[in-house]
Amino acid sequence: MWTFFSKALRHSSSSARATVTTTASNFVSSAFLGKLIFGETHAALWWVGISLTLSGLLVLHGSTSQPAEAKKEE
Repeated sequence: MWTFFSKALRHSSSSARATVTTTASNFVSSAFLGKLIFGETHAALWWVGISLTLSGLLVLHGSTSQPAEAKKEE
C-alpha cells in the first residue's frame, strides 16, 4: 500500500486525491481477497460505507478533470 501511495503522490496534483484513491483501493481489494481466500463476509453497513467512499472518489476525480476540459475548449 505504501508503495502505491508514494507513486500516487508523485503523479497526482493533490495529496487528497492520492490518499482517497489509495485508501479506497485498499478497502476494495481487502474485501475481495478476504472473500476469495478466507471466505469472509461483510455486513451491509460496510458495503454502504465503501459505496459512499467510492462515490466521493468519483466526485473528487470528476470535479478536478472538468476545469482542464474547459480550458481546452477555450
